[in-house]
Amino acid sequence: MMFVSLGLGTLVALVTIALVSWASGPSSSTSTTAPVAAIVGKVIAPISLPSLAYGSQPAGQVTIPREGRATVLVFFASWCGPCQEEIPRLSKYVTMLSPTLPVDIRFVDANDSVAPAQAFLTAAHATSVVLSDSNGNVTSGIFGFQTLPETVFLSSRGVVTRAIFGSVSNAQFASAVTEILSQK
Repeated sequence: MMFVSLGLGTLVALVTIALVSWASGPSSSTSTTAPVAAIVGKVIAPISLPSLAYGSQPAGQVTIPREGRATVLVFFASWCGPCQEEIPRLSKYVTMLSPTLPVDIRFVDANDSVAPAQAFLTAAHATSVVLSDSNGNVTSGIFGFQTLPETVFLSSRGVVTRAIFGSVSNAQFASAVTEILSQK
């Protein structure tokens, strides 16, 4: 009887793992969703950061998130290998989407020096507003990130609805933006 119970328990555990894996969809070695307890559900109070001057983008102060606006924050650095692939691709994608979306999309250059960041953004043909978190106080302190890239999606109430650790695909980006726009 004990062996039957152990066998059934093992079978139930394996089926549960298989169902959870199937429901979660395909996994990627470079992108994962943040553990819910870590950041999802957290309310982000307004933060003011300087924007980087590069290309046609002027320098200034920018507050994120703006009250009543859904926001996407893409954290990166010029020295980050995965970021060097992600930022040019995502910048092009965001430039195509931005005029049609009621969402603030902000790139946040973290733990980086201004000159390399500006050179990287210019070479990447980026046109989005890029904020500077050169000392990592926002990236590591408020969001708790230790690696890059990271992408955070905030509802219009400033609540983190999703965080993607590692490079984000265009499809993941579009899905998460649709999600934050559907929330009130």
